[in-house]
Amino acid sequence: MGTRNHGIVHSAITRQLIEKKLKKQISAASLGGAVGDLQELTNKVNAVQGSLGSIAATIAGIVQQISMFQSITDGLQTALDEVEAAVAGLIETALTKFSYLLEEDGDGIISYILDENDQDVWEVNNPFGDSDVIVQVVDESNDDEIVGVSTEISEEKITLYLAHCNVKGQYRVILMG
Repeated sequence: MGTRNHGIVHSAITRQLIEKKLKKQISAASLGGAVGDLQELTNKVNAVQGSLGSIAATIAGIVQQISMFQSITDGLQTALDEVEAAVAGLIETALTKFSYLLEEDGDGIISYILDENDQDVWEVNNPFGDSDVIVQVVDESNDDEIVGVSTEISEEKITLYLAHCNVKGQYRVILMG
């Protein structure tokens, strides 16, 4: 035999050895195990897909509920706006308000004097005539703090008696009726 045939024989023997090794490694049992593993993996993927479907359905339900709650909230806000407008209208028609800044020659001011008891005496217009009047004086420089005042009310004017204040325009009289 020549060297040429010797190489062919060697290749044939090597091939036979490799085929035997492969046959030993890939047995029917190992192929069955791989198919079982593939089936188990397929079952897990199917379970995950089912769970994702449930999650998607739940999220869709939540979105519908949020839309429903938004509609309810919008309806409540509209109703509250209507109630607020109605109450403001009632207050406006039931109670009229006038306001005068207590400064000499100011709007609504008839007169001002500092009397012998060292108190400010202001006379202001009575826009309500013989109707009931609520009188309040506030200090604008102190967050509209209410100032103590004594009053005399006639159909034409309201006379205010206050502790003396050096700063004219610091107080405001509010008339409601």
